[in-house]
Amino acid sequence: MICYNHNEIQAVAVCKNCFKAICKECTISDDNGFACSEKCHEEIVVYQSMIEKSKTMYGVKPGRAPVMTILLLVAGFPFLCFGAFSLVNGDWIGLFTLVMGIIFLVIGTISYINMKKTGIRS
Repeated sequence: MICYNHNEIQAVAVCKNCFKAICKECTISDDNGFACSEKCHEEIVVYQSMIEKSKTMYGVKPGRAPVMTILLLVAGFPFLCFGAFSLVNGDWIGLFTLVMGIIFLVIGTISYINMKKTGIRS
């Protein structure tokens, strides 16, 4: 790859914002990645800030399970129990409730396993 700004120099990075190839001389680097200009650097900082805020808002932090996963797992058990109890007593609406409980538990379990694999929940 050749630097977009210097046609004779090999690129060493790609701008995280505009995806232009940049050489060592053009690179603005920090913890958020590489940028080709101050404008791109400012946008990268803004995007990174938005990502961090969304992680906080949705509870996606290492060692902490997101609220939806917990809600699915907790809601699945009452649905499962109520559905089984209703079926035993001959009420066919219990079949729907039982299936919903199973779906909640399966989705919650899959979500939890995915969090473990991705390192969100350790």
